[in-house]
Amino acid sequence: MSSQTPLPTLHFDATPSSVLENAQALITACRTAHDAIVASVTAEAATFDNVLLPFAHTENTFLTGWRTLRIYRFISIDSELRDASRKADSLLGAFEIEIKQREDLFRLIDAIVKKEETLNPESAHLLTTIHCEMMKMGMSLPSEQRARFGEIQRKILELSSQFSANAQSPTQSAIWFAPEELTGVPEDTLDEMEKGSGVNEGKLCARFDEHFVPVMRFATNPEARKKMYVGSYNRCNQNAPIFKEVALLRDEAARLLGNRNHATLVVENRMARNTDTVHALLNKLKEGLLPGGSKAMERYSREKKIDFEARGEEWDGQTYMWDMSFYGMKAAARETKVDQREISEYFPAQTIVSGMLETTGNLFGLVFEELQLKKAEKAKMVWRDDVQVFGVRNTEDEGGEFLGHLYLDLYSYDFKRSGSWCASLAPGHLKSDGSRAHCSVALFSDFTRPTSTKPCLLSHMEATLLFHELGHGIHDLVSKTKYGRFHGSAGTVIDFSEAPSQVLENWFLIPSELKRLSRHYTSISNDYLKTWREKKAAALGRTDPGTDIPPPEIQLPDHMITALLESKGKTRVLTELGQLCISTWDFAVHDQESHEALENLNLAESYNRLQSEIYPPAGPPEQGEGYEWGHPYCTWMMLVEGDYHAGYYSYALSEVYSADIFDTYFRADPTSRTQGRKYRHGLLEPGGSRPEMETLLAFLGREPNPGLFLKSLGIS
Repeated sequence: MSSQTPLPTLHFDATPSSVLENAQALITACRTAHDAIVASVTAEAATFDNVLLPFAHTENTFLTGWRTLRIYRFISIDSELRDASRKADSLLGAFEIEIKQREDLFRLIDAIVKKEETLNPESAHLLTTIHCEMMKMGMSLPSEQRARFGEIQRKILELSSQFSANAQSPTQSAIWFAPEELTGVPEDTLDEMEKGSGVNEGKLCARFDEHFVPVMRFATNPEARKKMYVGSYNRCNQNAPIFKEVALLRDEAARLLGNRNHATLVVENRMARNTDTVHALLNKLKEGLLPGGSKAMERYSREKKIDFEARGEEWDGQTYMWDMSFYGMKAAARETKVDQREISEYFPAQTIVSGMLETTGNLFGLVFEELQLKKAEKAKMVWRDDVQVFGVRNTEDEGGEFLGHLYLDLYSYDFKRSGSWCASLAPGHLKSDGSRAHCSVALFSDFTRPTSTKPCLLSHMEATLLFHELGHGIHDLVSKTKYGRFHGSAGTVIDFSEAPSQVLENWFLIPSELKRLSRHYTSISNDYLKTWREKKAAALGRTDPGTDIPPPEIQLPDHMITALLESKGKTRVLTELGQLCISTWDFAVHDQESHEALENLNLAESYNRLQSEIYPPAGPPEQGEGYEWGHPYCTWMMLVEGDYHAGYYSYALSEVYSADIFDTYFRADPTSRTQGRKYRHGLLEPGGSRPEMETLLAFLGREPNPGLFLKSLGIS
């Protein structure tokens, strides 16, 4: 390890009791600091330096403590530790409500606002932001209504915690299949599946988090695919009433503040500014995408018809949601003569990680050094032995300074939050002595674990998602703000925060970059090559080890790159329509005309009807099963716990910005260090230290151009 790279300062060796003790200690320290401020300063004497500055320094410490205590609920295999983390998160969340409803603090902050003190831009933004947050926590309301408002917020915290606990331990996390139902699924995948006993004797366990994709892509039995698909939509139905209650509480709170509904309240401080902007975006996308969606469906239906004719079966003329992956793979193979599984062989997880770090390092002037922690250090500094930790610093031409730590937790394990996601563990900020506290950020995925004969191989989509999450991580690492609340991706409004990550996704759509980032897994290890040859020989009906079979090309061949990108282009409209369903439904739920209308809204029916209107494939309603067949929102934690309630549209709006940024700065030369540094310092470094639209306008030198994103989707 380089002498320039310090060991992580965060420890992850907590116990259930220490988590709760540390949460209480954080609350006590923070409350004491706030009490000291209000005891020593009057409204007449209140200034930024004697009120907001000590408030911000206390908050910086509080944020790091909170984030490191709450992370256990998403990653720990210990149920008691997860429960303690959830309780700590709720305690700290309730304390945050207490802070924002303190009349004595608000009087001081309100007095500073009215004095119109001259401040540097980030400090002025801090003052405005905190004042606005306290107003939105009911400080403008009469005491009785304010008390009800606080009661609502605490109830939302309680329900959100329960929703998350249920989503991580769903009633149904897997489906048992007879082996013959899974005909077509690769042997490697079947070998990974748990073998049943007792009532499941002779069956195989297909887990939603690990096996959903291979079952949907390769199982030849449509009933098996349907069972997996419908099961995934209903794996946590106990969350349905919780989701509804949270939505109703948020609506009530917004109306208490004088807003039309929750969507109106939350959008006004985002990039969109008002609900009309969001509706216009979603309607434009729907209007533009639907014709392309219908045309894209012809490809899948044509393939299904060919398949049924080949098997001598009668086709009902419908192509269902659970057919899409299966016939998409068949169509791609027919059109390009390339098996998509062969493409995945060029994306071993660790090779992709190395390539991504090299790419971003060159672009942004960063050095990533993997720390080789000793056993005793690992026991304290990481939550699992296979978590990788990188020290990150500037290159010499960027000053050589240490920036922070990047953690990678890539593989699936029980009770881990599913999907690919990024978590800021410690936001960077300036300490009270003027020195910089360095950030820590972690990337999580649920990829299949490597074996002795085969590494973890990623699909193109999985590799792209990993690059997307690294975009959030890079945003954290290069951000340079005074105050922790504005640091990195988490410090920006959500309809901007996705843009930097979406910019990075483009590198997986550039032929030269795809080739450079790829490497066939057999070139990593002789053992891998030996096993690969044996399987190839067996597929040819040979019993020898196949030592005469030539190894595959080391990098992704040009014809495979062409096939991959052509296939991606043919599926993008349908992918966007799927996202549009979620965005439109989420915003509709939170943008109801009246509280009574929301009370009467059937969430499952409204989502499934909307999906039937927007997403072209048929579903259970076309089989006479009605519109309450699925409850996918019951696992969407980001719409309940995070900031994405009435905010899922952010992915689409951020794509407007990311398409413009990439086209303006990187399309001509995606390896340009000059452009990479401009992007780093101009767009990423400020974090949320000033209004995000100001940052974007200053960076682009003009208003963003939505036409580039729409054009990429074939919309004029």
